[in-house]
Amino acid sequence: MGCGGLTRSEIGSEAYEEKHMVPATTNKQLADVQLHGLLHNWSSKYRNPCKKMVTVLLGERLREAMMYPESPAIYRHIVNGALDGQRLILRHLALPRPEFVRNHWIKAGTDSRNRRYWLFNYLAHPWYVKPTIVRRWGPGAWITRLLSFELLGDDGDKYSPDGYTFAEIGPQSLSGNGVKEMEDTRARLVQQRRGGCPFSTQ
Repeated sequence: MGCGGLTRSEIGSEAYEEKHMVPATTNKQLADVQLHGLLHNWSSKYRNPCKKMVTVLLGERLREAMMYPESPAIYRHIVNGALDGQRLILRHLALPRPEFVRNHWIKAGTDSRNRRYWLFNYLAHPWYVKPTIVRRWGPGAWITRLLSFELLGDDGDKYSPDGYTFAEIGPQSLSGNGVKEMEDTRARLVQQRRGGCPFSTQ
């Protein structure tokens, strides 16, 4: 493609955005839902300042398309200053993480009795995260309480704290559907001759 192709692609993208990325109520509805999910665990008194900071990250064109007002200058200085500081730290001070301090999103092992999996971390909603004693009463949990955030387990079984199996993952209305059909298909494939296509029914 070459640098010339990239330049033409960028020019075309800019022209497309100017024509189609325009203010619309549907954009605002989508943005409101996404922000609600992003700030779900934050106390109501913090949500408005956080919303202004997120608005800074959107950029001018996307912000206008989502019909959000421009954030005050103080929020732009805070967000841009934090990003600049993070860039300098990562460039000059951050070393490769040893294994014991790396972020692990999913538990490496499984419960051998029922093959359930759990996640360690989450962004907005704590799907499949165990509300362990440490997560509810450890030092981090007390900081969470002081900030008026929700703790793991406060919503009961809403976010499946018991983990998941592959048959259960997905929309709750479809959880566990098709398990018998999958097992029947697996048994049929195992019994078939291995010389041809394993998906052939003949």
